[in-house]
Amino acid sequence: MKQPPSAIESEKIVIGSMIDRVKILPDIFGILKSNYLFLKQSKLLFQVIRRMNESEIPIDTVSIFEFVQNKKLEINAADIAKLSEYSTNLENVKYHCLIITEKYILRELIKQSEKIRSAAFDQDEDVFDLVEKSLIQLEEIMQIREEAKEDVNL
Repeated sequence: MKQPPSAIESEKIVIGSMIDRVKILPDIFGILKSNYLFLKQSKLLFQVIRRMNESEIPIDTVSIFEFVQNKKLEINAADIAKLSEYSTNLENVKYHCLIITEKYILRELIKQSEKIRSAAFDQDEDVFDLVEKSLIQLEEIMQIREEAKEDVNL
């Protein structure tokens, strides 16, 4: 069975940069949403860092681990520490955010295609309604890409 599209290394780079370069958080939050990430741990850390940033809690490996422990979330301290080794500059992070977004879009295309396929096989829906609904869903997915391109300035 094929694995869904993902960019694990890019996720590590983005999360590591969020830990190591707090000043770039607004840029990252402007491009990515937690559900764009593939790994459960990446999603969780993204949400933790966002919550800490909104609460003006200092962000570093120790404070993240304490926050995670206090909330009884399952993330290993060693994993958090390793991620900060993946830190890079803002332009590279933006590029990796775009890669993550593209992989998310591919996963969404697969999901929507499966829904369209299933509905077509069921034949319960008017064919023209199905086509129209499918086009709307695809346009919504394309909008994600356009917004990401604008945010990354490509």
